[in-house]
Amino acid sequence: MTPAAPAAPLQVLSQRGGRLRAVLQGHGGLQTLRCDDLTVNLFPASALEAGPANLWLRRHEPDGRCTPVALLGPSAPGRQHHHADRVWHEGEWQGVHYRAELVLAADADAWFWHVELRNDSTQGLRLDLVYLQDVALAPWAALRLNEAYVSQYLDHQPLLHPTQGVLLATRQNALVAGRVPWLLSGSLGCAQSFATDAVQVLGRAARAGQGSGLLHQPLPGTRLQGEHALVALQEVAFDLPPGAVVQRGFFGWL
Repeated sequence: MTPAAPAAPLQVLSQRGGRLRAVLQGHGGLQTLRCDDLTVNLFPASALEAGPANLWLRRHEPDGRCTPVALLGPSAPGRQHHHADRVWHEGEWQGVHYRAELVLAADADAWFWHVELRNDSTQGLRLDLVYLQDVALAPWAALRLNEAYVSQYLDHQPLLHPTQGVLLATRQNALVAGRVPWLLSGSLGCAQSFATDAVQVLGRAARAGQGSGLLHQPLPGTRLQGEHALVALQEVAFDLPPGAVVQRGFFGWL
């Protein structure tokens, strides 16, 4: 019997002089994102699964269909790299070279996903990005006891910004040490649609073996507040000519 390959080591990002700390699996999936005793994500990634938090690149086909791919996790087409205090995921997919990096803000309880895309094919491509972040905003012990209970106390509010498009404000209404934490999520470009629950994005198709769930179609742009709270933002589609490079990204601000 051939022994299994050792799991890639965890990578830890810590805010210098700040309160944020992120732990990434070796495949790039987000295990935990914390601000002091507050845990941002609801379901941690493991060595075998990426978890709901992810960046999805979608290629728009001539017939109107979308072909999605996850940029993080064990099924992603790239691999993780690290140097000093930086960690990024880089790879190739259907003629697109991508680089995705999680960056913690220097002087705020905020983080950014920076994504660089380069068209290495000989034809123009029409692409978009979808950002997914499952949300808890609760102590680690509380969400490990009952994720559905934590999720039911979250309230989501879509907001419209004149240049950034749709923003999502998510508030935890169950007091955390006397506080009511809330999260503002948005695009560094322009988001045109959204979802607020994993059922709207991954659905039951993911359990049936279709890993991309419902991501072959546009996000619904409606609010659902169920037991799997998920910030989902879909950017405006863009054209990427051969050889062109574009910078995209998303942010979260506690």
